[in-house]
Amino acid sequence: MRLVQCTRITVGGLRLVLESNPGLIKLSIPGCVRLDMESILCCLKSFKSLGFPGIKQLSVGNVQIVTQDQFDELNLLLNIDHKKQVASYKPRFYGAGNLYLSCTDDRPIDIEKCPGCQKFRQVYDCPAESCQGSSAQLCKACLFCITRCINCGHCISDKNYEEIFCLDFVCLYCLMKILKCQEEDRDI
Repeated sequence: MRLVQCTRITVGGLRLVLESNPGLIKLSIPGCVRLDMESILCCLKSFKSLGFPGIKQLSVGNVQIVTQDQFDELNLLLNIDHKKQVASYKPRFYGAGNLYLSCTDDRPIDIEKCPGCQKFRQVYDCPAESCQGSSAQLCKACLFCITRCINCGHCISDKNYEEIFCLDFVCLYCLMKILKCQEEDRDI
């Protein structure tokens, strides 16, 4: 079930959704600003205590604050053993169409501890070939630690980007493609 950016959903509403869908195993609630991690945990515990199979895959987006204890409790509720599974996940790339965990993603949860700031957030890999291989871990971080291009997801250094009107960042390569398309449209 995807409840993406449901700004009016409350703890009571989430609890009703869970109780009304006893077979639910995938839940996506990013952008639900009235839900904090403590209330999400409370709903998940209540849901599991009713004898339902429980949620196996959860997407919370960038919930403001998640403590280590809350993350550990979430792992228990979702039956996650991160040490065994992390190496097998395919890379996650940032981009305009990839803001939230896909339904086809095999990760049980969309947040992890950022290697940069050590906070629990959505962490992205860099699709640039120059960042793959041994240096890939240097370029894996949340959006607060590494600025990324909204179009291609590449990491952006201090010199190779343009801030666009909506305050997102576009690398120079993508900016040149955008400008070239606009130029071609004017010629038609």
